[in-house]
Amino acid sequence: MDITLPKRIDVSQTPLKFANARIITVIGANGAGKTRFCRKIMEDVGDHAFRISALEALFPKKEVNTMSGSIDMLYSRIEARTQIVKGDVDTEIEKLAFLLFHDEFLSLLKYKMLTLEHQSAPMDETNFDRLTKAWDRVFPNNKILRESGKLLFQNDKGPDKVGAMSLSDGERAVFYYLGAAIYAMPGAVIFVDNPALFLHNTIMQQVWNIVEEMRPDCTFIYNTHDIDFATSRVDNKIVWVKNFDVEKSAWDYEIVAGNDSISEELQTGAFCRGRCHSQHRLKAVSAHFPRVFGAPARQLQQSDRGDPLIQRPTVVPPPRQPWTRGSRPPHRERGAVSARQENLCSRCG
Repeated sequence: MDITLPKRIDVSQTPLKFANARIITVIGANGAGKTRFCRKIMEDVGDHAFRISALEALFPKKEVNTMSGSIDMLYSRIEARTQIVKGDVDTEIEKLAFLLFHDEFLSLLKYKMLTLEHQSAPMDETNFDRLTKAWDRVFPNNKILRESGKLLFQNDKGPDKVGAMSLSDGERAVFYYLGAAIYAMPGAVIFVDNPALFLHNTIMQQVWNIVEEMRPDCTFIYNTHDIDFATSRVDNKIVWVKNFDVEKSAWDYEIVAGNDSISEELQTGAFCRGRCHSQHRLKAVSAHFPRVFGAPARQLQQSDRGDPLIQRPTVVPPPRQPWTRGSRPPHRERGAVSARQENLCSRCG
């Protein structure tokens, strides 16, 4: 699908358009405006938008996703016309499990009716079958079982069978990512919020390779601050969002030309949030990283998200020198002198 990016702060630069885009990765510091950037694209693509967020899916939430074709809306429509599904489900991943069982039930019922009518028909591959095959590729030693209407998981190392809620957050995230992608509408633009969340680096790339392979008809737009993830995608358009202007409702962003460029330009830096009273921290980070990409304090106040540092490098303080009672500790004196010399504000000095 053709994707047109939102307008830029610099009106002399026209918004960019990706023709037949397959994968777009939006990166940038927390507070830079990535989420609003993706929301604007969602508005533009309309009913073709399908959003995936493991953070919202794995835990109870007060508001449902009202986007057309979302897991919440699919579940609501089925709930309205059948008594098979429950009405008191709190999480999106539970709704996904019920959708899978509902489709499995309809497939078996169809096969039974054809058999009773003496019609020979093969068993159709269900969404549950597709999910199971993908799951086995990620976790070959952990099987998905369907027993008496229950979704169970069993490891090859023992006979114990556990429910989905007993899995680790990472395993449940994989289950959700695979299953949600299956239910995206044909030709969807799938927006994935923080795709590396809950996933270990050893399986992260494999999981998304499988998801993209399962849905060759879809366009994927990833919203992340994980540079390793951004460089792992193939045929990827990387958009670096730097700033958002609320009054103009426009963004400062640029296209990073390929994984080689992003490796050289961004991987040598650290994304962090810039605040007046954290200048000492930023100075310490700058000593360890050639470039520090941060969002200014004014911009962070405009942001609708309040996340901490994206990458928190380890800063080793200098060894403290001995000092006598009544005198100022040397390390404090050095800090005070440095603050005065750098002309930092009163809150930082």
